Amino acid sequence: MKTYTNISITLTLALGLTGSALADAHKEKAADMKKVPAAAGAPAAVKPVEPAKKMEAPKPPPEIAELAKSMVGRWKCVGKAAMNPTDPTAMTDMKTTMTFKLDGGLDKFWITGTMTSQGKPSFKGIIYTTYDAPGKKWHRIGVDNMGGSDSNWSTGLKDGKISWEGEMRMPGMAAMKTRTTETLTKPGKEVSILGEGTMDGKTWMTGWQATCKK
Repeated sequence: MKTYTNISITLTLALGLTGSALADAHKEKAADMKKVPAAAGAPAAVKPVEPAKKMEAPKPPPEIAELAKSMVGRWKCVGKAAMNPTDPTAMTDMKTTMTFKLDGGLDKFWITGTMTSQGKPSFKGIIYTTYDAPGKKWHRIGVDNMGGSDSNWSTGLKDGKISWEGEMRMPGMAAMKTRTTETLTKPGKEVSILGEGTMDGKTWMTGWQATCKK
């Protein structure tokens, strides 16, 4: 019985030592496997995909709101305009009302203006003004009830004036280069406007001129 017990103890110790040895060997093998560099061509470890960042809505440049402070409101203009396409030098008396607002419907990226004139034919137009911060330029787009449209740009106020350059299109006519000079005689209260056009890029003709008061 003692011999059997000794054998049992010996087997138990042997199995225990063997199991321990095998466990240690397995750990060493696992550690060695970690040290072995990845074989050429083996796929790299995949990094967990980071959640996409929430895209923020663009914000209007502050220059637009700043311009709106002096521009927004109702302006009454009196002047002359070339209304006869057969005689562009003939000027007709003109009375116009312009109303500007910082357009919340367009998230305040644009200053929207409406323009109406008295007389026959009546003139109606819509003007959109915005600012391109990277390009440091103002941009203006206009459309009217006679099928005309224009697009202009400006670098902004300089020496009390804002100069616009662009192009105007009318039905049945070739595109015309335009330039408009706005002189701020009383900033935020009164402005004198001179609009000119040219067909050949050399000879400029007055399209309209007016004094507008708020």
